[in-house]
Amino acid sequence: MAENLLADPVAPETPLSPDEELGRRLFGSMTKPESPPPPADATPEERLFGGMHTHGDAQRGIATTMIEHDGMSREQANAVAGEWAPVFAEAGLSNTEASTLAEVGAAIYQRPASDEQRQQWASMAREALQADYRPDGVAQALADAKVLVQRLAASHPGIVAWLEAGAGDHPQVVRVIAARARELRKAGRL
Repeated sequence: MAENLLADPVAPETPLSPDEELGRRLFGSMTKPESPPPPADATPEERLFGGMHTHGDAQRGIATTMIEHDGMSREQANAVAGEWAPVFAEAGLSNTEASTLAEVGAAIYQRPASDEQRQQWASMAREALQADYRPDGVAQALADAKVLVQRLAASHPGIVAWLEAGAGDHPQVVRVIAARARELRKAGRL
């Protein structure tokens, strides 16, 4: 899953986006060095371009994940990736975080979660937040996550329907959103 997104997504027969074309003219070949994930206090630009080089990389990475792991057609995957890549970029998610959310979203799209599954996910999410933020920090983590979701929903209303369809209970989604919201709060941007 994440390995697919870290591989060089630009095949010789794939046309380059305008941003990639400019990058190639300015900097030559855009090879992707092996690097660790950005630190928690990284700026949005470092987070975005540390794990991926362009918005187009994120979009292709999301589409590739959906094709390979979820069996979507290329057209469907490109449409979904085109819709979600700007949301993930605005949230400042890393390539790995975007991949995680894309996989959860695609799985829920293909097989909606039952009420029982959602309750199980919500319980797992609470346990994960308690482990990440200690019991006394869970309320703040959820409050921060809510602010981030409201901010994103203002320009991307589809996120609300996605969360209400079950993604908002999924422990991976809750952890990613809470972690990103905490980073933004610590940086004074939430």
